[in-house]
Amino acid sequence: MGVPTSDNSPMGRIKALEQQVKRLLLQFPDQFDPDDQVHDAQGNLVMGSDIDAGVGLLRPRLAWSTSTPASATVVTSTTWVEAYTVTGRRQNNRLEIRLSAAASGSGVTGQVRAIIAGTATVLPDTLTEVPDGDTVTPFWVIDVPGAYDEWVSIEVQAQRTSVSGSITVRPYGAQGD
Repeated sequence: MGVPTSDNSPMGRIKALEQQVKRLLLQFPDQFDPDDQVHDAQGNLVMGSDIDAGVGLLRPRLAWSTSTPASATVVTSTTWVEAYTVTGRRQNNRLEIRLSAAASGSGVTGQVRAIIAGTATVLPDTLTEVPDGDTVTPFWVIDVPGAYDEWVSIEVQAQRTSVSGSITVRPYGAQGD
């Protein structure tokens, strides 16, 4: 059975599927188990709840939006500076953030970290060193704080740790995991 929707984007189709599931749950509440999952013809999980967490989605992996002044942020400060922010609703319990951070040349070093729900102490191990004149492409899989369906912002920050030069940070994306 097709899912009627006027928005054929992936997010529009997911929203239409969610609405259809809600209608079915209301219509037949005793016939659905919260552990029910939807698989494709090859057996891949398409939609399912996060059984370990007991709330939220395991699949699909919903994308979060990134905001940045341009496609890249150049950081010359030796104090922490916002490179970009990742924002989304907590639908998945974990989030994967991918980015690129590059040092401008030989002898230039820096650091990148994530500030989650306003504090850097939540994930002290997320600090990523940008080595001497090199590029790193870290990805972090983090637990998303807050209640289900609540808006959450995660700030990615960078700083130069060498005497001169710059660190360029480019967001690649963020999606539920």
